[in-house]
Amino acid sequence: MSEQQDMSLRAMPLPMLMSASSNGRDEIIEMLLQRGAALDLQNCEGCTALMCAAGNDRERLVEILLQRG
Repeated sequence: MSEQQDMSLRAMPLPMLMSASSNGRDEIIEMLLQRGAALDLQNCEGCTALMCAAGNDRERLVEILLQRG
């Protein structure tokens, strides 16, 4: 992968599920899951929504994601 490609991957926004997981947005998570959001998507560092929730001490979201996944 070229340096330019690597830089563009880092600049990509987080998928909505990961962003909501990191920010503790329970209602958004529920809506996204009801609409079929993919739980196994990873960001450029290999983190999933579950990892984002756990890394930001979002215990309720961790429980929700574990139940769904």
